[in-house]
Amino acid sequence: MHHSDDPDRRCFAVACYVDESGTHQDGVLAVVGGPIIPRQLFTSFQLGWDTVLARHNITGPIHMREFNRPHKRLAHLSDDKRRALFQDLVQVITDNKLYSVSASVLEKDFRDFFPLDRFKGLFEPAPLAFIWCVILNLIVADNAEKIGPTAYLVATSDERTQMLECHAFLENFANNSGDERVGSITFDSPKRAYALQAADMIAWSNRKHKLGEMFGEGFQPLERLTRHVKGSERNYPHFHFDVPRESTKKLAEIVNAQFPILPKLGTIKLLLSAKDRKMIEGLTKTP
Repeated sequence: MHHSDDPDRRCFAVACYVDESGTHQDGVLAVVGGPIIPRQLFTSFQLGWDTVLARHNITGPIHMREFNRPHKRLAHLSDDKRRALFQDLVQVITDNKLYSVSASVLEKDFRDFFPLDRFKGLFEPAPLAFIWCVILNLIVADNAEKIGPTAYLVATSDERTQMLECHAFLENFANNSGDERVGSITFDSPKRAYALQAADMIAWSNRKHKLGEMFGEGFQPLERLTRHVKGSERNYPHFHFDVPRESTKKLAEIVNAQFPILPKLGTIKLLLSAKDRKMIEGLTKTP
């Protein structure tokens, strides 16, 4: 919703579409991320996504695990057909996003401070990464005054309750500080919300990038989802944050084995050191 009719003071209502990657794979690295899309471009995104899938004779939804060879649903696509499909899908994302974000959590760092025997099903790496995606959005908004409250649409997963607790904590903290930029949170299926398919692509691509894997076998266009892309009319930023081990340790100290976890946290500032904040602010400066 716009907060003013004055074009110089108008704020854009935006939504951050969120999915995760790596949380049910090898247990090395969990990544959460997705695009931030202005509300007025949502229909354009949906139509563009449908058009691309029809052009390539692909039945949705697009989920990156479906490309695993040799037995998954889209494994039959050749490298050339994959490349052409992803080239077009990445273009739809780029044309409609304001920017995108992702955050990664090393499983080992997380389990050192949140051991599985005590926190399984209560707090997992993906919700921690989600916290940092929200923080990234707040910091980006600090540097872009026309961005209004950010709503969150999250792909339904086993961590739904944990995501809700994370969001409730962040929303309450922001509201108590007079900051209303943490919007609502809802959950949906990628089958209905195509931008969640884009979120899966962004999370998957950034996980692959952080693991140092090559973008071969037709996945080459997805590398563009891991960095800032310069355009002729504007730039298309991507902001990624590697959650520091020290911040995870600090969070564990605050929690101090009390449940439920997130409502017990005293202040978000304790999670974000001056060094961490400077690092994120550096990320938000588009080249």
